[in-house]
Amino acid sequence: TPLILDCYSEDHRVRVIYNEKNIGPRVTFYNGLKLTKGDYIALSDQDDIWHKHKIQRLIKATIDQPGHLMYYSNSRLIDSKGQILDQTNADRLKFLSGNDNRFVLIDNFLSGHASLFPRELLKHAEPWPLNFWHDRWLCFVALAHGSVQYLDEELQYYRMHDANLTVGDNRKIVQMNPKIR
Repeated sequence: TPLILDCYSEDHRVRVIYNEKNIGPRVTFYNGLKLTKGDYIALSDQDDIWHKHKIQRLIKATIDQPGHLMYYSNSRLIDSKGQILDQTNADRLKFLSGNDNRFVLIDNFLSGHASLFPRELLKHAEPWPLNFWHDRWLCFVALAHGSVQYLDEELQYYRMHDANLTVGDNRKIVQMNPKIR
């Protein structure tokens, strides 16, 4: 992966930052978000695949439907080898638009890999709770201070494998939060 990232280091739009040691995905995402500079921020997981027009479509949604603190889209599921599956995240989760934050407390319907949000959202997000996943926290904050907007398009492939850190499997909820029994 460092070799691949180094290929992008000459692109002025990309900053490659390495941690001296493994600090885990939560702290890595929080630290990365603090280092962003753009007007809009899109999160990416290392094993998912964006469609070429993803950012263009989400930015268009901010223009066509202004005023929301987070925009997100659907994802087509793929397996660990990249084979397209006959299921989307919308088939597994209840996607919502609006500002009712009760839903994110029950289940994380908004995956960070499918989202785009204005920098303004980060002002409301601190302090970062280290017992919440970054995307769940950002969704909760967006709903507490504004609203989210769902774009009913598949704009990325979401890779499903045994190491997914999702809450779709109760065993993984317990692994992520050992206080849950």
